Amino acid sequence: MQYYAINTQQVTWEITDGEAVIIHFETSAYYGLNASGTYAWLRLAEGPVAADELAEKIALRYGKVRDSVAADVDGFLQTAIREDLVILAPGNGAASPNVAETSSLAGGYEAPRLTKFGELEKLILSGE
Repeated sequence: MQYYAINTQQVTWEITDGEAVIIHFETSAYYGLNASGTYAWLRLAEGPVAADELAEKIALRYGKVRDSVAADVDGFLQTAIREDLVILAPGNGAASPNVAETSSLAGGYEAPRLTKFGELEKLILSGE
């Protein structure tokens, strides 16, 4: 089974207004996650997790069946890997402490989505 983890060597992140904002150190690209993407990110922050386990957690969170969200989770993870935000990791089999739940993550299910906004350096230099 393949496990996934946040690439803590290359990214920093925080939750702002209930959504994760991620910055990649090397590329200075910054990203936003929708509510279900933020929930997935928080689960990844707990430690390495398999795609099917992540899909199960998201399905339970949003009252869905795991199979109905599995493809969405796989797509989210593959995009995050391509952007170097998530890495393949060895599974440790031990549960990590839970990251605090955020009530602002409530709402209907939509596929976890990662949106790339560009390079933070260009945004700062443009004065926007």
